[in-house]
Amino acid sequence: MATPIVKQPSLQDATGSSRRSKLALLYPYWQMSVPPTNMSFAMDILGHIHAQGLSPHADVSFYNVIADSQAGAEEHEGVRYHNVPAKFDPLLRRALHLTRSLPGRRFSDPARPPFASSAYFLEYGCRTALQMRRDDCDIAHVFIYDQLVPFVRRFNPDARIVLHLHDHQQLQRDRDLLLGRLNQTDMIVGCSQFVTERVRERFPEVADRCRAIPNGGALDDDGPSAMTRDGASRIKLMFVGRLSPEKGVHILIDAFVRLHRQQPNVSLDLIGPDSVPGAAFVDPFEEDAGFDQVRSFLGPDQNYRGYLESLIPDDVRASVTFHGEVPHDDLIDHYRQADVFVFPSLWDEPFGLPVVEAMSLGIPVVVSRGGAFPEIVEDGKSGFVVARGESNALTEALSRLVIDGDLRRKMGLLARQRAREHFSWERYIADWVVAYDDLLRDER
Repeated sequence: MATPIVKQPSLQDATGSSRRSKLALLYPYWQMSVPPTNMSFAMDILGHIHAQGLSPHADVSFYNVIADSQAGAEEHEGVRYHNVPAKFDPLLRRALHLTRSLPGRRFSDPARPPFASSAYFLEYGCRTALQMRRDDCDIAHVFIYDQLVPFVRRFNPDARIVLHLHDHQQLQRDRDLLLGRLNQTDMIVGCSQFVTERVRERFPEVADRCRAIPNGGALDDDGPSAMTRDGASRIKLMFVGRLSPEKGVHILIDAFVRLHRQQPNVSLDLIGPDSVPGAAFVDPFEEDAGFDQVRSFLGPDQNYRGYLESLIPDDVRASVTFHGEVPHDDLIDHYRQADVFVFPSLWDEPFGLPVVEAMSLGIPVVVSRGGAFPEIVEDGKSGFVVARGESNALTEALSRLVIDGDLRRKMGLLARQRAREHFSWERYIADWVVAYDDLLRDER
């Protein structure tokens, strides 16, 4: 994927001098090779594009975590990759999770799970914050993990701190704990309007420092797509994402089996790893009735894949393909073979990278109503937005697109136009240049 270049002047530092600002990017699970290759996870893709896209405007440092003691730094295409040793963090995390099972311990409280503790990334947080101080960084861009904010602020009192949220679920944790960290930031950015509004609703004290910058995701490719697949003997439906209960894959299979009875010429490709998070990440307070049917499958040791396969009758099995995890660079070939993209998540998705990717290639989409999906998909124009958890409604929407080739092409054209206008990586980088500039001028 080509790295976007936005032609705007370099950012100045916080003092207003002419030197380029120094930008630090922090995410405690990055283990990026240099040069970055074979990226499959959304945060890896976003982090790489963010670093490359901002490098014409600032001196960018990317803080990569490694499991040994070999600290060091490498440069690639204008970005400095710091290797931060964090070999003790996995041991600390294991110890924190063990305390959860002890009676009367505070980590048994779903509002204060082990992974919300500052000690969860203790070594990475301390080493990165100290390296930032040595590098005299102007801006610390912390992706998702608010636990890192106190480390950065402690060792870099004059730096501007951005907390970039990609998960609204963390806002349900202990309010006092979170507010103490949010108060140490200078800007809080949600990856969608949905996430940003959740912050403002629960933490009105920091509403004035919140803004939304939707992720990018549009693929810059004009190869063959669903809009040019006239006369195909089979209509291929496609899902890309983790095969996990909160993604609603069981709802999709149920709807597909019903659709296949009506339209035997349809097939379904499921692309993504068998990766199921624990309930603490998805439904920690067990308040969402949408998970009642599959709550028992939330957890890494549960056989959700087996459950999915049990839902497919023998006469439909040949029309459903589990591809497993596919490297991101290879996904585009799969997208090109798809006629309809479907993502019926039960969860309020904070964004939806695969949805945008599919739309940008001219594929009409069917998504569930929740999270950021209604921001991305215009119902009845670039696709259909259906009630979440409703397999009948999902079947009906898919049936309309399967039967009507003209509708598929019309919606595909509008989907591509919307994705490329509103969710391009060029637009994403341009928005961040403006945000950083505002941040450096802010006298808060």
